[in-house]
Amino acid sequence: MNLKKKEEIQYDEKDYAKAYIYGFFMGDGSCGAYDSKWGIKYSWALNNSNNEIITELLSKLKIAYPDDNFKKLDTIKSSGVYKIVPVGKIKKFVNEYREIFYNKKKI
Repeated sequence: MNLKKKEEIQYDEKDYAKAYIYGFFMGDGSCGAYDSKWGIKYSWALNNSNNEIITELLSKLKIAYPDDNFKKLDTIKSSGVYKIVPVGKIKKFVNEYREIFYNKKKI
């Protein structure tokens, strides 16, 4: 019997962090682009009411996107959730996540 050894796939901490973020985004994330009187505006956010989960997400985002910064918005009173948003490069995240999580009908 000639059995070939399967190639072992290696994952690193960044892969696991991004998988965690992707999974969370699928349930409680949103992103998009819209026209405004100032031009095209982009939005990307992770939303949750649990501060411990928000802290964990911020930790995973630092690992998955080490060259980017994120901040927590305290929108718990107005929206019922905290929001995590990128600082600066929002379009980059909208493009990445819309490609993966949305179809042409934006659903």
